[in-house]
Amino acid sequence: MPTITVIESTPAPERAEAAPKPRRVAAYARVSTEKEEQQTSYEAQHSYYTRLIAARPDWTPAGIYADEYSGTGTKKRDGFRRMIEDALAGGIDLIVTKSVARFARNTIDSLTHIRLLREHGTEVYFEKENIRTFDEKGELMLTILSSLAQEESRSISENVTWGMRESMRRGNAWVPYKAFLGYDRGPNGEMIVNSAQAAVVRRVYGLFLAGLTPYRVARTLEAEGVPFAPGRERWHASTVASILRNEKYKGDALRQKTYSKSYLTKERAVNNGALRNYYIAGHHEAIVSPAVFDLVQRELKEREGEPHAADGPFARRVFCAECGGVMGRFTRRRGGKETRFLRCLGRKSGACSAPAVAEEELKAAFAEAVALRFDVDAARAAAEAAAGAISIARLPCVRGGGVRGKAEDDGGVVRSG
Repeated sequence: MPTITVIESTPAPERAEAAPKPRRVAAYARVSTEKEEQQTSYEAQHSYYTRLIAARPDWTPAGIYADEYSGTGTKKRDGFRRMIEDALAGGIDLIVTKSVARFARNTIDSLTHIRLLREHGTEVYFEKENIRTFDEKGELMLTILSSLAQEESRSISENVTWGMRESMRRGNAWVPYKAFLGYDRGPNGEMIVNSAQAAVVRRVYGLFLAGLTPYRVARTLEAEGVPFAPGRERWHASTVASILRNEKYKGDALRQKTYSKSYLTKERAVNNGALRNYYIAGHHEAIVSPAVFDLVQRELKEREGEPHAADGPFARRVFCAECGGVMGRFTRRRGGKETRFLRCLGRKSGACSAPAVAEEELKAAFAEAVALRFDVDAARAAAEAAAGAISIARLPCVRGGGVRGKAEDDGGVVRSG
């Protein structure tokens, strides 16, 4: 029979335990808007967490992070993202926040960040729900509560959307006044014409109808030192095109041009018929007359519909000497024969009366003007022989940007850039 001997344990000598290090504690606060009452809420939260952390001897402050943004995602929450980065870098042991909804209203975002923080040794404590993420039951509770917060956010989003559409249906409209040229916000929220800015808007319309492209209008206004908005000196062709197409400048308002595709991502899309539009005629004082606005729309459509606009050696390189407008390229068909010529686009609105120029005449005149810089007599003789004695003086309305010759003495101006 085997013999069993019991060997007693030998306790290790007791050591004086080192005092635990204080936990580095951060707080996260969030308010919805920048309104005064919400700003007070932010200051109150900041003061509360400062006192809370200072009252615990086993805690040491690691910062208070805050965002003034209401939404489901984290993209616009700079404070939140900075806090996560600091925690992952090892600078935070514990994050204290008021509730699950304050931390994130998107279930996926909430759980993703909490799991990531836990992997890096950072715990999150939600005061209202009394949940700690290091607790075994914490994730289950968080999943449930985050889903409830997300559902609440969806409900709020639907209510806000319904309210906005009801406002549209009743004929209400507004613009982002800080970035919208021509109007100020009135005492009752109405759109009031800003006289100085309205003059700029009318000039944009006038330059375009004179034949200038949106790009040329933008460069002209920049050269004149006309600001688009305070702090925004740069003009872009897209900005000019937007002004030319915006119905608000004729006193009307088209609502729901864009819409939010998802209350979670807040991604916006152009409304090309997916939802109703609301067109409010005569909503506010116009800056340009409806007749001028409609003329500009027709001109935009015609220019966009010209497939030959970018063809040919002189496309967008030749401008009218009388008004400075762009010379457009057109095709005339008579008797089965096609003739291409250039004409000032300002003629359509009656702003210019310069005659049209046949493209072949312009080619010959251009060749002669270039050749004049090298051998005037020989070049003129060759040009007359090749082009049927076409005189540059026959082209009084054409100019460009670089080559000058004896043609100027003949009364014409031919330049190209």
